[in-house]
Amino acid sequence: LYPIQSAANVTFKWGYTALRVRPVNLTLNAVGPNSVTVDIAALNGSATEAVWNLGSVPTDTPLMNGYYKIQLYDQRGVSVDYSPGWMVPCTTLSIALYSPDLYDPITTVGKCVFIHQVCSIERILTF
Repeated sequence: LYPIQSAANVTFKWGYTALRVRPVNLTLNAVGPNSVTVDIAALNGSATEAVWNLGSVPTDTPLMNGYYKIQLYDQRGVSVDYSPGWMVPCTTLSIALYSPDLYDPITTVGKCVFIHQVCSIERILTF
């Protein structure tokens, strides 16, 4: 669970087993709850980690609250068939993003607005 704010970073790390053909390049994406794909990083094929700065996402396509499906794949794409010795695209990781609630200080009267409204309702319902 990660907050959507400029100072938030999400670090991804991975490794390989039984890899005979090293990727030329890697793509790391996140597919959002609205099915929009967000590019996280385009990497050299020898990379084993990437950092996603949530504040670097363009403002014309803001992040939404919800689950994001992470995709890591090589130059062949995300939908390739299994081939021995080659990297298998990773599409099983999901992360959740949320917008932190803004702090709402106590009113200048010194009373909680919600509690004040409840008290008023109780007075109305009293016979």
